[in-house]
Amino acid sequence: MWYNHIVKRLAFISTALLLASASFGGISASAAADETIYPDDSDFVFNVSFTELKDYAVAENAFAFIDGNAIKVYNVGSSDDGQETSVFKNGTLTEYTDLGVTVTCVDCDKDGVFYYSDGNGTVYSLPDSEVCEGVTVTAPQKSLYFNDYLYTLRDDCIRIVNADAENIEDLAIEIEGVFTDLKQYGNYVYAIRENKLCKFDNAELEIPEMLHVDFSPAKTVSVGNAATALKNYTLTFVTVAEGSFMTEVDLSQPLAGYFDAGETSAAAEDTAALLLGYSGNAAIISIGRKSYITLKTNVTENEADEGYFTEAEFSKAQLLGDAIYASPFVMECVYALYPATGAIVSVKGKLHSEVLEADFYEVEYSYESNGQPVAVKGYVIEGLLTGDNVNDNAEPNEVPDGDYTEKNNVRTVLIVLMVVILVLIAISYLSWVGLSDKRLKGKNKKSDEK
Repeated sequence: MWYNHIVKRLAFISTALLLASASFGGISASAAADETIYPDDSDFVFNVSFTELKDYAVAENAFAFIDGNAIKVYNVGSSDDGQETSVFKNGTLTEYTDLGVTVTCVDCDKDGVFYYSDGNGTVYSLPDSEVCEGVTVTAPQKSLYFNDYLYTLRDDCIRIVNADAENIEDLAIEIEGVFTDLKQYGNYVYAIRENKLCKFDNAELEIPEMLHVDFSPAKTVSVGNAATALKNYTLTFVTVAEGSFMTEVDLSQPLAGYFDAGETSAAAEDTAALLLGYSGNAAIISIGRKSYITLKTNVTENEADEGYFTEAEFSKAQLLGDAIYASPFVMECVYALYPATGAIVSVKGKLHSEVLEADFYEVEYSYESNGQPVAVKGYVIEGLLTGDNVNDNAEPNEVPDGDYTEKNNVRTVLIVLMVVILVLIAISYLSWVGLSDKRLKGKNKKSDEK
């Protein structure tokens, strides 16, 4: 009976040991990281839309809309042509929601300053929301004459009469729909139909398309297998297509979870870059000192060009820096070997490209790790190699295992310590149980003798 009791206790203790070891990452493997999925271009671009479009105003390079009780201001991009186009591709959208009053009308002056009014007729400036004395907001009209055309709103259509028509069939047209808020700004007449702004160029109806970008999806791109991909030896130059979205990322710290994303921008022209690696649907690239992620489909690999390399001034050299990099880009995530200070390396050539922050040496280094030979190929930035007092027969200095880190060492010590403590507890417990059983048997024996 005591035997079964002890076996159960041993099973319990073994389970505790396994759980403790797993909690330190010693046994169970972590779940695979999410695949890197960089957003498609369409995920960044949105057309301005409305749920309850009540009024609008049109300046030379901006539009203001009342949507519900909020005001949305769309600023035209610098490459667009203001009112002269109906497709805006580079605009920005700003929304004002906490105005403190019921907004009824919006208008702008000749300088492009927007104003809005409440139900009491008080006029406020935008975006300051300051009361403007002596300023009036022009109310929409039912009928409007402009540029020899008469526009009239009816219950089920807008009627447009050309006062200068030569033929009777060109005199008047009707466009079906419930139109409201008839106004004239600049060279055009505008109205609202079905929560959309309508623009009339004489008798031609256009629906302006107002595109704006929202880069927030780029803030949560999983690193996937990027940490491994960045440590693979490579030298590939690419061309990033004009208009491609790129998000700046920080590769100076170990990757985990999501990329540490900075600003997202579009390439102004076809741009040369260094490919650091692929992960999921994304290409990780560098331009000078900065690194980015973008869609694989946005980059085209260039043919290898031996002209990038020139003969180095030494065939063997000693490393003055602390790392060899898998690509000619100096960031922690691109380590091919670290630490590597003092390593004697074979120098294969000197690399120069306008894409790089500086010139690099291509190097090779061999060492043993756990009794196994390891060959490392990579790059060292100019200035961190010396050929002084290094001969062709020099033996490499001892370089710690590239996979070694103080963090791993501390975790190993903690695991061992935890296991030792639990084993001591188990031995003490078993000894106590054994002595308890002996004492119990002794008492029972004495009772029987009595």
